[in-house]
Amino acid sequence: MAPLLTSEPTSFTLDNMGRFLCNTLEESLNSAAQTVGGRRRDFDVVVIGGGTFGAVVAEHLFVTDVTHSRRILVLEAGPFVLPEHVQNLPFLGGAPDLRSPWVNHPALSYPGLIFAIGGRSLTWGGWSPELLDEEMTAWPPSARNALRPPPPNEGYFANASRQIGVQETNDFIYGPLHTALRKQLHAGLKNQANATGFTFADLLDHPAVRYPDQGDPTPIPDTLLRE
Repeated sequence: MAPLLTSEPTSFTLDNMGRFLCNTLEESLNSAAQTVGGRRRDFDVVVIGGGTFGAVVAEHLFVTDVTHSRRILVLEAGPFVLPEHVQNLPFLGGAPDLRSPWVNHPALSYPGLIFAIGGRSLTWGGWSPELLDEEMTAWPPSARNALRPPPPNEGYFANASRQIGVQETNDFIYGPLHTALRKQLHAGLKNQANATGFTFADLLDHPAVRYPDQGDPTPIPDTLLRE
């Protein structure tokens, strides 16, 4: 069995964080061959990709295991670069490697995906409006029910809304700006009926926040903000 790597120095830092958060593939495979309490420490789940979705999937699989004994291996091709979103750090730089995992046409000017622990969550500053029922008519029923099951059940849309702290709707996803952008996008689609299955007139306005957190006062009073 190969020895564990030590913390590696650079010109400016000692990489303790990356060393103790990550392992090489060889170290991971060696750990599965060990026996603890008479049982091999094989991995129960292997998640391919340590980006935004891979990290969420791994965390979900761990916390939903009531025994917290499930061994989960997350495989990522890129390095550990940033511990959190780049804008939360006291510098704007050191961006992870961007690559296109497919053949990219030069006219698209697309830098690619982020190959690093955390993926696009490290730099992403956009918005992600919740899909409407009309936009998912061609989706498998099982997928639609998992995202938004019939009331009073709540699915992944509700969970995601609370996890990212959605408190209110803004003009980017509900209002004149969003309506104008959707019209421009829909008008630019060729052969609209076959491309989308609906016309813009059939598409409902995006709803306001569906899942207000009952534990948080809305709006937040000044006294609570001061505290």
